[in-house]
Amino acid sequence: MTGIYVSADARAAVLASYDTRLSMLARIHSLDARTIETTHGDTHVLIMGPADAPPLVVVHGANGDALQMATPLGSLAETHRCVFVDVPGEPNRSCETPLPLTGLAVGRWMAELLDALAIPKTSLWGMSGGGYVALRAASTIPERVDRAVLVVPAGFVPMGAIPEATAANARALVAALTGPSSGLPPAAIEQSVTHMRLVLGAIRDPFHLAGPLFTPGELTAFDAPVLVGAGGSDAIFPGAALLERARMVLPALEETVLLPEANHIHLDWVFDGPFLDVARPFLGA
Repeated sequence: MTGIYVSADARAAVLASYDTRLSMLARIHSLDARTIETTHGDTHVLIMGPADAPPLVVVHGANGDALQMATPLGSLAETHRCVFVDVPGEPNRSCETPLPLTGLAVGRWMAELLDALAIPKTSLWGMSGGGYVALRAASTIPERVDRAVLVVPAGFVPMGAIPEATAANARALVAALTGPSSGLPPAAIEQSVTHMRLVLGAIRDPFHLAGPLFTPGELTAFDAPVLVGAGGSDAIFPGAALLERARMVLPALEETVLLPEANHIHLDWVFDGPFLDVARPFLGA
């Protein structure tokens, strides 16, 4: 079988899980799920918030989907027209062709999404590998991006040592990503383990949403304000080192937040807390 999945049954199981979680979210929030044709391939998005509110495009990380951002960050739709994107090539409802993470392809893909949604200019929010995608797009089409929020973004420091990304290691991997001080309730941890086990058993190539590290001078075309959040206990991208290098390569880095106890996946990255207390006014909320 071609594509990202190991079998047709594995693909069906992932998409069935997606649809179940989407139905649950639709009971809480008014949303519009649509598929947008691009030259890269079909891209599925979830749209929430008032039609006349400022736009905000939200990009998830590796092995993820739009629901993983829309579910905890739904409150952002109170002040913004949020577009939660299923990144192509990930276990979600977009096409199975991965985005090339070098060159101009990501920017062109993002521009086509914005054109299809009649968005002249937008703010971007990217988490982990989604931070890499957001920043790569912003550097290619800087005139279309008003500002960017990058949460534990890839692209600044090498990935740290973590358990091998296999279904058998799902619990250990979630433990490494969350740590003992994540603030996440036990039920949320168990849901994460279940989903991680499903996805890692279904796809061929995990953790590929990270291209070459950004270099000084590479991002000079993007001069809009940037907020970067990092975790002092992040096992994937150590926070202090991440922020130090971000200051070297981001010409418009306006604000940083280092949460000393936060790991890669932490309650404060996605629910109301210290980080969103900074991110909301940064976005004009």
